[in-house]
Amino acid sequence: MTWSIPIWFDLWLIGMAGGLSTVAFFLGILNGDKDKSLFKFATYLGFPMVMLSVLFLISDLGNPLRFWHFITRFNVDSPMSLGTWFIISWSAVSVLMIFAWQIEKRRNRAIKAVNALGWISFVLSFLLMAYGAVTPAVSGRPLWTSTFLLPALLVISDISMGLAILIMVGAGFRLGKNNPEKPNKLDEWLLSPARAMLPAATTQKLAAANVYVIILSAVALAGQLLGVFLSNLPHAKDQLSGMTMSWLGIAFWLGIIGLALGLPLFLYFPSLKKDINETRVRKTVLIASICVVAGGFVLRAVIITAGQL
Repeated sequence: MTWSIPIWFDLWLIGMAGGLSTVAFFLGILNGDKDKSLFKFATYLGFPMVMLSVLFLISDLGNPLRFWHFITRFNVDSPMSLGTWFIISWSAVSVLMIFAWQIEKRRNRAIKAVNALGWISFVLSFLLMAYGAVTPAVSGRPLWTSTFLLPALLVISDISMGLAILIMVGAGFRLGKNNPEKPNKLDEWLLSPARAMLPAATTQKLAAANVYVIILSAVALAGQLLGVFLSNLPHAKDQLSGMTMSWLGIAFWLGIIGLALGLPLFLYFPSLKKDINETRVRKTVLIASICVVAGGFVLRAVIITAGQL
């Protein structure tokens, strides 16, 4: 089976939703976020991401019935079947949490339900990341199966994108122009509560954490490339050469090495020693985070394309 462009978006959106939910839940525990503002933000944003990823997956399959078969013919040996059920389970739990959040002010039982569902969603978020990371690694392509580091690389990328989105919110990203006299209702409802839990000090710590995560991504990528180079699998070296030296090499060096790894590190590092309340520093951190998210997409596009050369 050939994976086309929709799969790039599918794996990107699934990974980003899982990474954002995981990071937001964990950070909420550390910060004592009793209102779960960060996790609410991650759920409200992650749910449409996951739904959109399903549409891209169905588009790649070509026939909606094939997706239906993943649901009705459960197979523990099939990553696609397992992944489909992870998506369904995560989405169902998210819908229940959204409903519970709407009534929790009126019913105490809803609060207990939200707490329990939050932990279930946290586990399912990690499984979403695992699905997006493991599926290429078990698909039989030499570039993807030469080492165990590809799933690790993709999960690390998911976490980095999740951190980047929270950093963007903390750094002042807004839906529309900042007009106190006529505030954007969507911004007030979705971003303002999360922004309140991301003061300057917390945002700066998240940026510092993402520096380490990006460095870890670079180590995992280097290990994956070395593993493929040393692999005895047929066509492994050809696919590696195609990814780094052919026309695809432009996307690899500029999109992965530059956009996903190099530029964010270059922009994050100076900001760690400066006051993030300064407009210039905030913009720098914001740009770095956008690069991380965009670079995560390029990473998946290049790896999926190169594995099929």
